[in-house]
Amino acid sequence: MQSQMNVAFLGSGRCFHTNDWFRSTCELLGVHVPYITDNYEGDGLPTILKDGDDVRELLIIDKVLATRASTFGHRWRNLVKLLLVPVQIFLLRRHLAKMNRPFLLAHSTYYAFIASFTNAPYAAIPQGSEVLVRPKAKFYRWFLRRSLEKANFITVDSESMKRSIGDLTTTPVFIVQNGINVRAVRAHRVPVRELVMSIRAISANYRILEIISGRNAASPDTALTMTFPFTEANYFKAVSEAVGKQDVLLGCVDKEELYGLMGRANCILSIPGSDSSPRSVYEAIFAGAAALCAPSQYIEALPACMRARVVVVDIAEEGWFSRAVARAEEIVRTDYVPSEEALLAFDQVKSMAKCLELVRQFDARQAA
Repeated sequence: MQSQMNVAFLGSGRCFHTNDWFRSTCELLGVHVPYITDNYEGDGLPTILKDGDDVRELLIIDKVLATRASTFGHRWRNLVKLLLVPVQIFLLRRHLAKMNRPFLLAHSTYYAFIASFTNAPYAAIPQGSEVLVRPKAKFYRWFLRRSLEKANFITVDSESMKRSIGDLTTTPVFIVQNGINVRAVRAHRVPVRELVMSIRAISANYRILEIISGRNAASPDTALTMTFPFTEANYFKAVSEAVGKQDVLLGCVDKEELYGLMGRANCILSIPGSDSSPRSVYEAIFAGAAALCAPSQYIEALPACMRARVVVVDIAEEGWFSRAVARAEEIVRTDYVPSEEALLAFDQVKSMAKCLELVRQFDARQAA
């Protein structure tokens, strides 16, 4: 049944969340699913599409994007994309006509917005900050509302996102986790765990300077191993000046290397000012590490076996860093064994199967 589904992805060629769902869909359907995009790389991020993928191009904007991530670069990219909306709508419609009007999985609000002008069926799949932070701006709120209201359904990865979207539209909303590659993550575990890791982007939201400050105050000899998918230029400069000689800044590493590091980690730190449902935290837990996290609603929604690996920290408290690391050392003495509930909720193939079931249900209603 599913192998006959006519679906296509619409999103960025460098988004690893979209890429993982795309790969899972190809696996589940046993076919090369079309991937429609307007960019492959830029802002310091490489493409993750591969030779042999069925890529359909809109107007590719790579050449006008910044070569590294920065606040200016992000604003410039958003302006370019906004100005090109009419062109991309025209090109998307042309692709869809040739593809017999597939059901689109539109990853991020911008792509859902473009899809809203095509009359094609689509699922809007916004990111956390697009729902929880940016709607404070009136124009963006209208932009987001349209992308959601024209969708056939919406998927989000947290209850907080679902509640916020409920204030904007009556379109059905379903919680579907982005999911992780459970088999790959768990393949790298080792008995000895010595790393204390920061795994989020080097940007103000992820409060890396506060992590370094907490370490310096309570445990100055503890080395931090930092991986980060992207950086904001000015903030990265401040972090580079704040790190100690014992710290290791590895930058953006591929998944295999990241999983290898997580498999050796005592704990990972993730204390952003705003968060929805952080996949990298879940990956660390499945890799056997403890997670030191800022208070957030997503933690309470975790299966019990995962919640037990989380240490909630208050960075305003004196000595929070050393106490949290000590607690992590206790936690990792016991190997993590995921429950069936955790596997069902967080395995990326199972997550994608849930999304495809929603598409199948829509197709069945249309055919009735």
